[in-house]
Amino acid sequence: MSHLDHKRPYLQLGDPRLANMMLYLTTPVTLQNHVDYHFLGSELKQIRPGFWTMPAYLNDYDTMSLFFLFTADDNGEMAVMMASGEWQDGHLGMSAPMKTGAGLNKLYHHRRKNAVKAFNYLLALTMNGKAEWRQLPD
Repeated sequence: MSHLDHKRPYLQLGDPRLANMMLYLTTPVTLQNHVDYHFLGSELKQIRPGFWTMPAYLNDYDTMSLFFLFTADDNGEMAVMMASGEWQDGHLGMSAPMKTGAGLNKLYHHRRKNAVKAFNYLLALTMNGKAEWRQLPD
């Protein structure tokens, strides 16, 4: 039996229901606190005001890459979205943002071990009261 609540939903990598889940921060990322969100030796980098990014999966020997995007959604709440890295003319760009769960599932189908690390990182944010999961419409 599974249940979903905002603080500790039952979530499983690869589950299609995860694709509609978005992680929302309880406190926005700032210049003062961005170092609190490091992941596997990477630190959030501010691309422009209110828009932070950090690799979720990046490997020199793999064409697939995935990034965490910490930014405000359409309602002004800071969400953790994900985007694929895309190489164009020698520069790394990003795909359109996707829901947190959709990005995790994408990574899960490519590199399960790395998806587990990214998922555990996000779950730790919820356990520490820094974030909460929400089910979004399709």
